[in-house]
Parts: sequence; C-alpha cells; structure tokens
Amino acid sequence: MLRQITAAAVTLLVSAAGISAIAAPAGAVAASSPNAVRAGSAQASAAADWAFAGNKRVGVVQWRYPAAATGRPGNAHSGGFFLDNSDGRVWSMWLDWRCPSGVTPPQDSAAQTSCTLLREEVGSAIVFPPEDYQGVGAVGLDIHTTLSTTIQTPTTTTRGSAVLNLTLRPTAAPEQETVYWQDTKREYKRLIVRAPGVIANGSVGWLSLSAPKTTIVSAQLTAYRTYVRPLA
Repeated sequence: MLRQITAAAVTLLVSAAGISAIAAPAGAVAASSPNAVRAGSAQASAAADWAFAGNKRVGVVQWRYPAAATGRPGNAHSGGFFLDNSDGRVWSMWLDWRCPSGVTPPQDSAAQTSCTLLREEVGSAIVFPPEDYQGVGAVGLDIHTTLSTTIQTPTTTTRGSAVLNLTLRPTAAPEQETVYWQDTKREYKRLIVRAPGVIANGSVGWLSLSAPKTTIVSAQLTAYRTYVRPLA
C-alpha cells in the first residue's frame, strides 16, 4: 500500500479548513476595521502601543490533469503546492492514477475512489527570500526552487527532484480583516489579507499550469501580520 501523506503542511493542500484554521485563532473575534477593539479587551492603550510580533505569507495551489502524461504512469493525475514562509518550507505532491472512463482523480492519496493510485511523489525544500521566493504586493508570490522528492509505487521507493517555477497573483484588490484575541497577560491583533481570487502561472515539476488539459482546482493567497501588547 502506498504511503499516506501525513505531514501537516501537505495535509493543508487537501484540507479546505487549513487556511481558515490559521486565520482564526481560538477566541479570536473579527473587527470591522484595523483600529477596532474587541469587546471586553483593554481599550486604553494607543495604537502605537502595539508591538510587531511577526508576519507570514501562505500560498496554496491544487491542480488536476485528467489525461495521460509523458513519463508518468496512469491516465489521470492530481497534486498540489503549499508555501508557508513562516517556517521557510515549501511542499508539493504529484499523484498518478489509473481511473475508469469519466472518473475524476481525487486530490488526496487516501481518498475513497474507484481510481487506483499508481505512484505518489512528495517533495519539499527549505526556501529563503529572495533567492527562492519573493513576496509581490500584499499577497502575491513568485517561487523558483528545486525540491527533493520521494517517489513511491506499490513495490518501490526512490528519490528524485522537481523544479518549481510559480507566479501567484490576486485577481483583484485583496480583502482585509482584523481579529483580536487575548491570553492572561497579552492582547493580540492580527491583520489578515486575502486574495479574492488567484491567477496561477508557471510549472510544478513536470506539470505546466497553463497546459490545455490542466485544471486549477483551487488557489489561495493569504498574508498575516500580528501585533501584541500587554493587557491594561
């Protein structure tokens, strides 16, 4: 049996809840503007009292290729890409399937399906700006790096590599919201900026995102900027 992908970062590729889980810490309450204050929290401190506590950008792309591809087993393929620059790592996966006529290959290697998973390739790399990726505007990303990959079939495990050349851009002005939460000593403010839609161009290993048979299943761009201050 092929290995199921269990790494947390790769799980986000096939979990619609992944981005929202990052966006909304337990106890967080959305506010209508960056200066709004959550009911019941400290209100005496001026905006200048907020201390910067960190930022991150997250980019996710899921794709599907429902046809035979040169050099790949099977007649259908799927996969995804995930970057979280807060831990400096990028992940990607490629799933090669044999599917009955008319059946769409799933995005998850552990999915219940009438397709048969023939090969699973998972790759990752540590990335550093600006050599491997660059933030563009509020949420855009350019990624150019090489991943070390593990390739598994029902009978073999081998090593490989894959080149990523991706450009991710919002389709319109990003949307922003602010959430607040607190613990026993501090109050936190997080500015969340999301792209309402994403244009994904380039290549993920062997797959061209602009190929006529490629379908972008989903694409997300989100940026976070967090501040903290003591409770009054």
